[in-house]
Amino acid sequence: MNVQKIAQKIVKWLVIAALVALLGSCVWSFIFETLIPDLKYGYYVPLLLDVAFVVLILASLPLMIHGAVLLYIGAAALDESVEYKQAGYIIQDETASPEEVRQARRLIFSLLWKAWKPGLKWFIPGVALLALGAWVGNLH
Repeated sequence: MNVQKIAQKIVKWLVIAALVALLGSCVWSFIFETLIPDLKYGYYVPLLLDVAFVVLILASLPLMIHGAVLLYIGAAALDESVEYKQAGYIIQDETASPEEVRQARRLIFSLLWKAWKPGLKWFIPGVALLALGAWVGNLH
């Protein structure tokens, strides 16, 4: 094995270890500093709200991450699109007629919508769940 592959494996496992440590510390804190005191003092409604908060936040993150990745892929594909580039040139061309510019803008809007729609289908519900989780977290 060459040095670069070994370094990549070391970095990969260090990142995984850091993520596990971060997640572990969050779970530890949630259990021992939030759930157990709520149970100890009989605060059952705040306990349920805290659990709902964590579930909503944890459900929102994968949706938003997946949506952001799809948005990035769509934007990268759009950047390589010949139609998109040609429409941009028409808009910047001072000799183009107003109707040509209008059609080019419509084309760019439709291409943007086609590129962003798959990512927005995931990202917007993720943001909505995050907002709902924040609201639930602030109820008590």
